[in-house]
Order: sequence, then C-alpha cells, then structure tokens
Amino acid sequence: MTEISRSSQVVFLLRQELQRMSTRRASKGDGAASTRDSGSSSPIRRLREIASDENYGEEEFNRSLVQALLSERLGSRLTDDARFQRTVDEVLRLINSDEQARTLITAARKQLLA
Repeated sequence: MTEISRSSQVVFLLRQELQRMSTRRASKGDGAASTRDSGSSSPIRRLREIASDENYGEEEFNRSLVQALLSERLGSRLTDDARFQRTVDEVLRLINSDEQARTLITAARKQLLA
C-alpha cells in the first residue's frame, strides 16, 4: 500500500478547493460571484488585488493563494509559524511538478481577474 505524505494530502485539499472555486464560480455566473467575493471575503479581495497587480508575478500569486487556502483550512494563527511556511514551500514545489495542479492554479488566477 502506498503511504500518502502530509504534503500530498495538502496538495489534494488544494486541488479540491480550486476545483470547488471553479465549479462555484461557473454555476453562479460571473456577476453573482464577483459581487459576493468583493464584499464579504477579504482573502479573495486580497488575492484579486495581487492577481491584478503587475508588480506581482505568477509565483507571488501562487504563494499567496496557497497561504490563503491553507490558513483558511488550518487557521490564520499558524501563518507566521516556520513550519507553516515550509508546508507552503512544499505545496508550491508539488504544484510546480504537477501539470494538472499548475493548470488549476492558473485558472484560479484568471477567474480572479475576470
């Protein structure tokens, strides 16, 4: 039996969350999702600002997205912990090595810019 590492589990959760975001946005329509996201969710609003800021590259956006999703799942009190940052680094490494994960995170950025 194959053992699933903690970082693989995190990537799996990230993948689920990105797919859920994608499905929710498609089912709600662009107008409804934009209205809901812009007013009530500060992490989404911050991610949208990062995605649209030309000074931030793809890597900075990816890091911010992973941090936002993990802090939502694990609690924001952990974000300053060095172990949390190592987890973010590992998740980013796994995303960069997986074509499907890269496609999902690119789609998330495009959705935030729409």
